[in-house]
Amino acid sequence: MIHQVLINGILAGLTWGLLAVGFTLIYRVVRFFHVAYATTYLVGAYAGVWVIQQGIVDVVLAALIATGVAALVGCVIELAIYKPLRRRGSSDLVLLLASLAVVAVGQNVIALLFGSEIQVANLGELQRTIRVAGMSMTIWQATTAILSIVLSASVWFVVNSTVFGRELRAVAADRTLATAIGVRVDYTILFTIACGSALAGITGFLVACDTAVTPFSGFAVLLTTVTAAIIGGIGSIRGAMLGGLFVGIAQHLGAWMLTPQWQDAIVFLILIAFLLVKPEGFLGKSSKTATI
Repeated sequence: MIHQVLINGILAGLTWGLLAVGFTLIYRVVRFFHVAYATTYLVGAYAGVWVIQQGIVDVVLAALIATGVAALVGCVIELAIYKPLRRRGSSDLVLLLASLAVVAVGQNVIALLFGSEIQVANLGELQRTIRVAGMSMTIWQATTAILSIVLSASVWFVVNSTVFGRELRAVAADRTLATAIGVRVDYTILFTIACGSALAGITGFLVACDTAVTPFSGFAVLLTTVTAAIIGGIGSIRGAMLGGLFVGIAQHLGAWMLTPQWQDAIVFLILIAFLLVKPEGFLGKSSKTATI
């Protein structure tokens, strides 16, 4: 029994890790909590599930549509809201409040367009249960786990081993200095938000096809994602994946030892413990100041 609980925790943790990687990627350049990440998650989930429900495309194309639509919405948020506010010299608090407003508007627009009912996608054979080393999972869950590992590793490679990654790190370190050495700051921020939003969109689609999605589930997902990012070390790509695994395993062990109702409460209790004892997380760096 414990082996099945652990494998379920790892499968969930890889998903949380991918979400935390996307959130961390954006946080590194915008330096505030991009709460509207929940909106791009929902947009991706609904876009992918809807085209499958209509029988328009197959699963692969639906995943690409979910990714693209979420990236587009992320770009719209940056160009229509964040960028104008930055040009006016708005504080991080103002940007955070604007992000919260996007979440409120976004979930209500989705509810208006698709209704408040739970949305599910029928994937047929992909939802068949298989057994690996005596443990059960669906083909879709196995696919989700593999994609999560590949995409997270790809992000880490891009950030640490490419020209764009060097530009991203330069913007994250000092925007003024980055501009002085020729880095296109606005373009780097836009492209980073697009990439992070794409990760949220594809993850939203993967989760929605495995379980379900509602217009108001995005914020709860965001809270757990932020928890994973903080536990891993906010700003660290590897830490985000590690934090996601930690959260996933903690959730399922808590549900197994206590009741499912304690699943989220245990995660937040762990978060409080980390903030008190090790606020920099697993792989984060100690700092005397922090930005919301």
